[in-house]
Amino acid sequence: MKIPSRYNGLLERIRIVAIYALFGSLWIYLSDTVVGWLIHDPLVITRLSVYKGILFIALTSGLLYFLIARYLSRMAEYNRELVKSEERFVSIFNNMSDAIFIHDAGSGAIVDANESVFRMFGYDRDEMVRLQVGDISQGEAPYSQTDALQWLRRAADDASPLTFEWRCRRKDGSLFWVECTMRKALIGGGEFIIVAVRDISERRDVAEALRRSEYTNTTFNRISRIFLTSLDDEDMFDSVLKVVLDVMASPYGIFGYIDENGSMVCPSMTKEIWSECQMNHKSTVFPELSWGDSIWGASLRDGESRRVNQPFTVPEGHVPIQRCLCVPLVYQGNAIGLFIVANKSTDYTDEELRALQSIAEHAAPVLYARLQQQKATRALVESENRLRVIFEASPAGIIMTSPSGAISFANQRMAELFGYSLGELVGTSYLSHVHSEQCEAAEHEIQRLVSGGIGSTNTERHYIRADGSDFWGHVSSRRYEDTDGVLVSIVAIVADMTELKQAEEQRRKLEQQMLHVQKLESLGVLAGGIAHDFNNILLAITGNASLALMRLSPDSPAVHHLRQIEKAADKAADLARQMLAYSGKGRFVVEALNLNQVVEEMTSMLHVSISKRATLRYHLAPELPAIEADATQIRQVVMNLAINASEAIGDRDGVISIATGSMECDQRYLRETWLDQSLSEGFYVYLEVADTGCGMSRETMERIFDPFFTTKFTGRGLGMAAILGIVRGHHGAIKIYSEPGRGSSFKILLPASQRPVERLHEPLAPAHWRGDGLVLLVDDEEIIRTIGTDMLTELGFDVVTAQDGREAVELFRRDPGGITFVVLDLTMPHMSGEETFREMRRIDPAVKVIMSSGYNEYEVTQKFVGKGLAGFIQKPYSLSILTDVIRNIL
Repeated sequence: MKIPSRYNGLLERIRIVAIYALFGSLWIYLSDTVVGWLIHDPLVITRLSVYKGILFIALTSGLLYFLIARYLSRMAEYNRELVKSEERFVSIFNNMSDAIFIHDAGSGAIVDANESVFRMFGYDRDEMVRLQVGDISQGEAPYSQTDALQWLRRAADDASPLTFEWRCRRKDGSLFWVECTMRKALIGGGEFIIVAVRDISERRDVAEALRRSEYTNTTFNRISRIFLTSLDDEDMFDSVLKVVLDVMASPYGIFGYIDENGSMVCPSMTKEIWSECQMNHKSTVFPELSWGDSIWGASLRDGESRRVNQPFTVPEGHVPIQRCLCVPLVYQGNAIGLFIVANKSTDYTDEELRALQSIAEHAAPVLYARLQQQKATRALVESENRLRVIFEASPAGIIMTSPSGAISFANQRMAELFGYSLGELVGTSYLSHVHSEQCEAAEHEIQRLVSGGIGSTNTERHYIRADGSDFWGHVSSRRYEDTDGVLVSIVAIVADMTELKQAEEQRRKLEQQMLHVQKLESLGVLAGGIAHDFNNILLAITGNASLALMRLSPDSPAVHHLRQIEKAADKAADLARQMLAYSGKGRFVVEALNLNQVVEEMTSMLHVSISKRATLRYHLAPELPAIEADATQIRQVVMNLAINASEAIGDRDGVISIATGSMECDQRYLRETWLDQSLSEGFYVYLEVADTGCGMSRETMERIFDPFFTTKFTGRGLGMAAILGIVRGHHGAIKIYSEPGRGSSFKILLPASQRPVERLHEPLAPAHWRGDGLVLLVDDEEIIRTIGTDMLTELGFDVVTAQDGREAVELFRRDPGGITFVVLDLTMPHMSGEETFREMRRIDPAVKVIMSSGYNEYEVTQKFVGKGLAGFIQKPYSLSILTDVIRNIL
């Protein structure tokens, strides 16, 4: 290559001209000066000037020859050196390892290039100088012709060199990376851009490999961190997939795993896949049978990766897949998961496949560990859920306490039993919930558990609730130790024994009530016998006494003794009535009564019957519902309770309170009363008698209704027993409350009635009444027939007697129309009074029969309701009572 040296030749010519001008100027000046000094003749001066000019030309010609010869000699030497320099430059230029381009600074055209360029790009010199920079570049931004010209212009405008990387294209079309260094240069008077191009493909490959290695390591770390720190499984799979898609520069992807059933589960897939998929049955779980011949199914079966860079067939409605990578996650020879990335803008390379395989290889053991952890966690959660369900559904309270006795854990049932919320209960002392009477025993038990003296306990405990109420619980306690045998806490299960205790108490009360019922039944049988035999005897006594009093003069000394006989007989009859009342069969006349009216009518009687130190107070509820009861027996109940209250007050000042009212009673309330014989829930009227007396002990309360039990020196022990029988006979109940030293309260509950209140029957005043006609008197006791005949005869009747039912029926059959009425005993041998009554009714349906019995009217008349019984008279009876009954039927 020859480069013209314009600047060197110009300088030499200037030097020659300068020497020539200097010599000429000196010659003219000196020669003229010397001639002017020596010669003054103008002609001579003229001739000398001519000779001087010729001499000047000769001298300057010689000088010019010398200078030109010298110049030419030097130029020849310079050219020889220049050729050598050029040869050296060309040699260096062509032998440089870097490719060197010389571009025209103005147009950017390639002016020249060294041999390395031709070797690097594959073009020869002639081809290269015809190319544009864009022809040997990638051809796309930022490595296009336009981008190259911008760099060249920047180099022309900037004195400092520019260095950058560029993407070049060889003649064969392959691309490679180079490092370009541009610098402006003046060559031969022109501006050029020298570009040194160095192939850095290998360096970039090394750097890229290092970058990939670092990026891969970073990716591994990111994935490992996600596996280890993500608490939510779905979030974990989504985060890992996001990292993989970022590394693979892919828009679509799936990260799935093989579950315990062998199905492919895809908890994470690109949202676009799911939203854009139009398949009828979309799912994230794919059983192995559904894998078919899919490439991902094949990868899972054989554990091999697959790379596809062309569209392939997918099910109808599926998102189109242009290209994809399927890489299984293999652990210990088994595929446990799968990475799928798809639809990258360019084809997937082997390098990308290897990168995803590396990620999968690194992620597989971590995924396996996470899946095992999930499996263990699920098993643990299931176990915890089962235990929690059992724990929370347990009907018993469960608590854990620290060795110091503080409650550290409890279930809801325990909180309910103690009457606290869970937040309030936890942290409290266990002993603070134990009844004071058992605190010492409970504390000793806990100390033995803590010390290891015992491993478990089973006992009953008395507890106090937050509201102050108490309950009994059965406690099972056990030590809870860690793997080293160190005590962690005490676990206790507390079963509420309230219902059991109540059941035991109910059973005890029921046993007592059953015992009373048995006593009542036994006494009822006894009372029936007494009523039959004893009342027959009493009838003879009272009847004869009545007849004797009628026939004697009032001034007779015997009248006084007969009156005493009547009083004694009345007391004996009253004793029989109390025994019948205790048996519950003592009701005589059942009416719809107003309890307030009964109590108010007894005011005067009560005041004279109780102690003068006792103050009687009434609290009677207005508009009280009616009760169906025997007024006489209700009076007996009120009187007995008032007298007992007065005796309980004794010689001290006190108050007896009589209250009435009505209330709704449920089964729970009724179970806490005496005589709970399956009483029906509903509305009850109550009579409550309370006192401020001495009260009763528990032992006394348990025996208060026992027959013949009394705390009084002179008592017979039948007063409270009679009350119990009367209440039982009225289908009622009794509720008692008493404390020693504070008094007692007796509440009598009687079923409310819908019947209107009836006026109380007043006993008919005795009158001198006489009748007439024939009366048939039937009784198996001769003494009854005798006294009965005398009484009826005294009243003006003719009497025919029969000693049993058969005889009575025969007598009645002979002359049924001639008999005015029949007085018939209920209990007789051979034929009972009931059978005799039926036979007489068959003979004459209009027959009038007065039934006579030691039992009360209510018990007897119930058997003859609607059967035409004319009347009833209870033994023993007086002449006046017999007169009243006969007058009522005639």
